[in-house]
Amino acid sequence: MSINKDQHATPNKVTSETAHISTRIKVHITAINSELESEHPIYAINWFNTRSLWLYNIYNLFAARSVLKVKGLPFFKARVKRRLYGKQEDHRDVLLIVRYPQISSFKVMLENRYFQCVSVLRGLAVNFFTFGFSTRNDISDEEMIHDKKQDTWHISKTNAYAFHHYKLHENSLDSNNLHKNIDKKDRNDPNEAPSNNTQQKVQAKDEAPFELSHTKIAENIKRLAAMHHVNLAFSSHISARLYPQKNDHIPKPVDTIMSACLILQADTEKSIESLVQSEEYQQFINATKSSFIASLDRVL
Repeated sequence: MSINKDQHATPNKVTSETAHISTRIKVHITAINSELESEHPIYAINWFNTRSLWLYNIYNLFAARSVLKVKGLPFFKARVKRRLYGKQEDHRDVLLIVRYPQISSFKVMLENRYFQCVSVLRGLAVNFFTFGFSTRNDISDEEMIHDKKQDTWHISKTNAYAFHHYKLHENSLDSNNLHKNIDKKDRNDPNEAPSNNTQQKVQAKDEAPFELSHTKIAENIKRLAAMHHVNLAFSSHISARLYPQKNDHIPKPVDTIMSACLILQADTEKSIESLVQSEEYQQFINATKSSFIASLDRVL
């Protein structure tokens, strides 16, 4: 199997980029289902456990030079405090999100000999490593510029945070019921008992006429979260994966256990728990193929 940059891709879009690590090893950065905007920011979602935390911290110090050299920025880093929902197999200890100005920036970094040497430390320091490139759902292109002075969720590390990663079914799901239920809750008296409609689960695409989109999920969750005094601080979906290839062997993808992810932010963890336990949010969870939610202790 060979994966090459698609010469027939739409201008300013790319289906695959290939980083040449050595004469025998290549790493393909390949879009999922569609083309990537080649000049738009991309967010690397690192979700993993550590064998040696001190060694991983040393790796971070050395690797930061390579990230900054290609104008990448550490966007968010946190350690898991406790699991709120999901299976142990989807649990990891550390979340790191790094923002790159474009997909080619990561390719340039991979081909840098210094970064390749430093990456040996990462291999020794982590295990159960999962990785995917994601595209944001919740903001416009103009708002994608990373600015700590303007982006208020970057200012304070004292807030409560939670990470929700989920995987969708093979067939797209329908968020229309969730959307209607949130609308109804907006209109109803807050003291009024919920109707039976609010207890319905989101149906699969083959059971409902409306196709789910990641943007629609973000819109619905953002509105629902606001009712519980929670902010949807980050929402993205996995749009590209890494495929290392040795010689002419078939490329094997680096594991990713999610289709998309959300970061929730609130003044208190209790507010986040209230959101997650609500009927509407449980409805969304039930519509996914798998979901994992954990409270976070933010360190960056």
